Amino acid sequence: MLGLIQGFCEGACDNSMCPSGFFCDITTNICCNASVTIAPGVYCEGACTNYECPSQGFICEPKTLTCCNGTGPTAAPCPAAGVQKIRSCFVDYLKNFNITMANSAPTLGQFVVYLNKFLDGGGVNAFKTFCGWSNTRNTCIGPLYNDDCATTDMFAQALGLNTSEALKWLSAYGSDNWECGPGFSDTSANFYCLENVRENHSSERGACVQQLVNSINQNGFSCYYYSQFVQCYSNVYKKYCGAVGGYVGCNLARSSTIKTEAFCEPYLPICSK
Repeated sequence: MLGLIQGFCEGACDNSMCPSGFFCDITTNICCNASVTIAPGVYCEGACTNYECPSQGFICEPKTLTCCNGTGPTAAPCPAAGVQKIRSCFVDYLKNFNITMANSAPTLGQFVVYLNKFLDGGGVNAFKTFCGWSNTRNTCIGPLYNDDCATTDMFAQALGLNTSEALKWLSAYGSDNWECGPGFSDTSANFYCLENVRENHSSERGACVQQLVNSINQNGFSCYYYSQFVQCYSNVYKKYCGAVGGYVGCNLARSSTIKTEAFCEPYLPICSK
């Protein structure tokens, strides 16, 4: 959601470009000055120069040529108790799958083998049970630690994994919280079609991920590529499960992206049925 704070806007963007000192907000296609925040905790300070930004901590969003940061005011550091809390919540969560977490959690890929076996054996009722476990984990971590501690670095510490694997777990944590929360009814009602996409069309879903990775590797980070990823994921699910499938696929990709790249939320598609 766009929120204007002590700033002003002066008209439509011209091919995503604005006069000096203004930036183009892609949500509204208007030129606004530096006193604008495009989302809670995301602040922009003007146009990029040769894809560079003058202030430390700001990055150039290539699609809009805007200098923005992804944090706003410095977040409170995650205390040691928060890391330990995440670890204990995951220990209990993994026990449901008969996984003992000693020094480290399994990689997400290893865990998915257990999850698939569980879901395949029990169908939609197994999914509902899984959501009970997932929601218990989410409540266990709680609002006290969800913002400051549910990050890639803190997940890496809590789970004893490298940052690459921690990022995958954090991404899954975001999508789990959506499909077992706001998306529970739609996911449950369409479980078998959605499960068919997950099991039998993984190559198409994987192509969306690979497109995202390739774009960032070739051109550098841009929220625009995450927007493409969300749309791609939505299209795969819509192809096999219709409008509601596209809605679920969109939200799975969107919620995981928001958890790992919160800065990009204003640039992501809004999911609709």
